[in-house]
Parts: sequence; C-alpha cells; structure tokens
Amino acid sequence: MWKSKKFWIWLAIIALIGGSLYYFFRPKAEVPETEEVRRGTVAETISVTGEAVPGTYADLSFQQIGTLVTVLVKDGESVEKGQTLATIESPVLSAQLREAQLALEVAEKTETLARRNWDSLKPEERVAKKLATEQARAGVNTARAQMINNVLRAPFAGTITNLEARIGETVGVTDNIMRLAVGTEFQVEARIPESDIAMLRPGMRATMTFDAFQQDEVFEAAITTIDTGATISDDVVSYMITMTLDKNDARLRDGMTANVDIESAKSDEVLIVSYRALERDGERYFVNVLGTDGSTERREVKIGLEGDGGEVEIKSGLREGEKVTIGAKQKL
Repeated sequence: MWKSKKFWIWLAIIALIGGSLYYFFRPKAEVPETEEVRRGTVAETISVTGEAVPGTYADLSFQQIGTLVTVLVKDGESVEKGQTLATIESPVLSAQLREAQLALEVAEKTETLARRNWDSLKPEERVAKKLATEQARAGVNTARAQMINNVLRAPFAGTITNLEARIGETVGVTDNIMRLAVGTEFQVEARIPESDIAMLRPGMRATMTFDAFQQDEVFEAAITTIDTGATISDDVVSYMITMTLDKNDARLRDGMTANVDIESAKSDEVLIVSYRALERDGERYFVNVLGTDGSTERREVKIGLEGDGGEVEIKSGLREGEKVTIGAKQKL
C-alpha cells in the first residue's frame, strides 16, 4: 500500500517537472517584428571631406624645373605685390644662356671680319651676316627672359601660408611652393565624386564640423560655385565645389579639415518605412502588411528617396497607420 502511494507521488513529481520543462522549452511561434507606416521627412545627403581656404588666395609655383636655392619669406609673413619670395637655380637654363652668348660672340666677330671687305660682298651676303647677328642676339634675350622665371614674386599683396618647400629641393611646375592669401574670411573647398556631382547646384545648403573644434560645433554654409572641369587623381574623377560659411570664425586657419554633409534632396510629409521592411526582387520592392487577424499580405510598393538614417519614402502601395513586418530578405 505504502509502495503504491509512494510510486504515485513520484510519478506526479516527474510529470510536474516534465510539464514545466515542456512549457519553458517548447517551440514558440515566431512573432514578426513590425512597425507602423508613418509620415515624416526623408533627406539624402552627400558626405565629403573639405578644406578651409581663404576667400582669395593663390597657390604659387615656379614655371620651370630647378633647385630651390633661396626662400626669402616665412609662414604668416605679410608681403607686397612684386616682392621676391623665392628663387631656383636651373642648370639647363644656365647652360642655354651661356650657349646663346657664345653664339652671339661668334656671330658678332664674323660680322666684324666681314665688314673689312663689306663693299666686296653681295647685298644678300651682307643681309645674311646682319641677320645671323640679330638671330644670335634674340637667342640671348630669350634665354635671359627664361631666367626671369627662376624668381618667384608675389602677384598681389597678402599673407604667406602653407609654406612647405625647403632649400635644396628640386621643384617643378606642378609643385606648390607656398600660398598667398588675402583677408580673414574663409571658405571651404571639397572634391565631389562624379557619381554625385549631378545632384548638386549652387545655393544648396551644407552643414559641417571641423576636426580642430568640438564635434558639437556645427557650421552652416551654402554652395557658391561648382567647377565645370574635372580633376583626375589615381583614375578617380571629381569636381571641386566651394562653400561659403554663413558666419566666419576667427579660429579658422588655412588648411583645416572640414567634415561636410550636403543635403542633396529632401521630401517632407511623406509616408515612411524602414529600409529593413522592404523585400527587393530585382527592380521591384515589396512589403509584408500585417492584418488585424495576424495574417500578412505581400504587397508591391513604389519607393522614392532613401534617407541616410535608413528610412525610405513610400510613393504608393501603403497607407498611413498600416503595420509592416521588418527584417525582410533581399533578392537582388
């Protein structure tokens, strides 16, 4: 009797434990994550890195290759128009000048000797002697004119910045020796990839931060110019744009790095869902709409702008307040 009662007690305990384990570890029906179709603003932005530059400036370089022998200014120094800033030495031009001078000496001596019997020469021979001398003299003048390019002078009055060249370096026509800036007003220049440039136009707004300042210091600006000519670097095509700051800041310095966000497109008061709610099938987009009875309906939608925060504009296919599942798989 006791054994029978004990058996049933243990059987009840085992059943209770088994039922508890089944309750906690049984397969649960997956409840899809959903979100509500809502109205809001979708904005597309282009993010690039820019550089603070003076409102008026010129990057100065020599017009020929040579060795930098003198630098007569310092970074931050004010200079006057026409002031000598640096000089180079060009062995090639020096040799060309010496060669031209020797050719002139030979031509002049030849003409001098010819003049001893000048009357015996034919008219065309006298003309040839004179022309040879004039040509040699022109060669000397040309060589001397080229030597003038060994001197770098200020094209206008301003302040020297970005002085990077060092004495003894070999510099060429593409090497910027220094920058000559005017005034304290700054702009920001940035290179835009060719894939994005068609979306920009003068007047578009931009926000930016500078690495030199706190990241919560946001500067407002507007695009003022867009270069029509492309720049190609490492087979990458880009276009320079210039942005004018709404307010100048005395802390800005030439060359400071700016992190720029340009608002290229914006739609207000439009239907929005997360991009995760979309199921892409080739060029078509679908969503799964959750019904009141818990069922889902696969529905095609037309999308518009894709915002930087992961939201997407819905142009057709959904109504405000409907619920859609998120986390859809994409079929590219």
